[in-house]
Amino acid sequence: MKKTITILTAILFIILAITPLFSTGEQETPSSFEPGTVITPDQARILLNADPPAILIDVRTRQEFSAGAIPHAILLPNTMINARTAEEVIPSLDYPVVLYCRSGNRSNQALRALVSLGYTRVYDMGAIFDWDGPLIKPD
Repeated sequence: MKKTITILTAILFIILAITPLFSTGEQETPSSFEPGTVITPDQARILLNADPPAILIDVRTRQEFSAGAIPHAILLPNTMINARTAEEVIPSLDYPVVLYCRSGNRSNQALRALVSLGYTRVYDMGAIFDWDGPLIKPD
């Protein structure tokens, strides 16, 4: 029994010793995310807490938004995105933007629309249901 514990301890020590060799040691930063791609809610949080903080845009309908939205999200339905409406919400073409919708389809459409308008730092978080944080009922 003592020999088994010693062997298990040695194996654990080896695993703990070599684990750092397989890690890059890099923390995810906003600059490590590829614009125009789908990101995770955790990556979205990094962008939302960065300097400058990303703008969070809900591209669902007003009814869906009123039923529950991620705190601090701005409603801009994907069907309403054009040069004027985007400019009203996004300060510049290179300002970071995180999009979400119900399932990920409309946020992808919105991403493509914003990129076609010249926005360069647009990210698609996909579905609101992937968000594990609180939701609010906007006024």
